Amino acid sequence: MPHESTPALPATYGGPGAVHRSQTHEDDVQQGLIWATVGQHNEWGRLRRCALPAAPASLDVVTDPEAAWMLRRPDRAQIQRELDALGAIFDELGVEVWTVPAARPALGEAPPNLLFLRDLGLTTPAGVLLGRPAAPIRAGEVAFFAAALAERGAPILGLPIGGATFEGADALWLDPGTVVVGVGNRTNAAGLAWLRAALGAQGVEVHAVPAPAQAQHLLGVCLRVDRDLAVIDAERCPAALRRALQERGVALVELPPSAELRLGRANNAVVVGPRALVMPAGNPVVQRQLEQAGISVWTAEMGGCLAAAGAMACMTATLLREAG
Repeated sequence: MPHESTPALPATYGGPGAVHRSQTHEDDVQQGLIWATVGQHNEWGRLRRCALPAAPASLDVVTDPEAAWMLRRPDRAQIQRELDALGAIFDELGVEVWTVPAARPALGEAPPNLLFLRDLGLTTPAGVLLGRPAAPIRAGEVAFFAAALAERGAPILGLPIGGATFEGADALWLDPGTVVVGVGNRTNAAGLAWLRAALGAQGVEVHAVPAPAQAQHLLGVCLRVDRDLAVIDAERCPAALRRALQERGVALVELPPSAELRLGRANNAVVVGPRALVMPAGNPVVQRQLEQAGISVWTAEMGGCLAAAGAMACMTATLLREAG
C-alpha cells in the first residue's frame, strides 16, 4: 500500500503555516492601525493630541474647598466656559482634543477634581501609564480617564498598586531616555519605585528630586519650552533639576517670586510646540519676559480654574507630541 503522508501540523499548533508577529508594540502604536496613536518622550515637541475634561457636576456641591483640595468654592459654569475656550485655542493651533466625560452609566458622576487630567497619567512612546492620586477625594478619577482612553483605543500600560501614589504632573521628560519625578506630598516612594519599573521596561531612566515645598507638583515649577530652553520658578526649582537641565545644555528663563507666578500661575502653561505656549491671561509681566526670550504666547482666561487650584497645564493630558 502506498505510504500515507503525515498531515501538516495546523498553524494554531505551531505548524509550518504559523506566522509570528515581528513588529514591536511601539510600532503598532505609532502606525495607529491596532491602537490609537499616542506617544511622548519630550515636553516641547509640537502638540498633536491632548485630552481635556468636562467640568463635573460634583463641583456644584463643593462647600468646603479645603476638604476638596481647592482654594475657593468653584464655579462650574465658569470653569466649563474656560475649558471650551481653551479647547478652541488648541483646535486653532491644530491640536486634536479628546474630551473626558464627567459622568458615565457604570461610574456615575466624577469627583470634582477630575478637572486635573495631567495628574492622572504619563504618556510614553508605548502608551499611557495611569496615575493614582494622593487625595482620598480624588480616588475615583482615574477610572473616568481610563474609560475615555479605552473607548478611543489608546493603549493603557498599567497603574500603581498597593500604597503607591503617583501623579503625572510630578513627572517631566528630560530627554527621550530620562524622566525626572518630584517625590513628596503627591507622589510617594512606592509610586516612584513603580514608575521606575514601568519605565525601565521601555529603557527609560527615572531620576527623583524632592518635590518643592509649597508647590503641588514639578509641573509649573519647570516648563520645558524647547530642547535647549526651560522656564523655571527660580525660588522653587529643585537644585538637582536645575543641574540636570544645565548638564543638558538647557538655558534657563528664571521667573522671580511674584503675584503673577504664585496667584496667577503664570508658569502653569501648555507648550504647544518649540518655544510656543498657551498661558493664563492676566500675567503681563511674565508674558513679556517670555516673549523677550523668543517664546510665542497665546493666553486664555483661567480665573475659574484657578479657584479650583489649577490652570491649563493641570487640565491638559498630553497624548501625542512630535519628536522635538
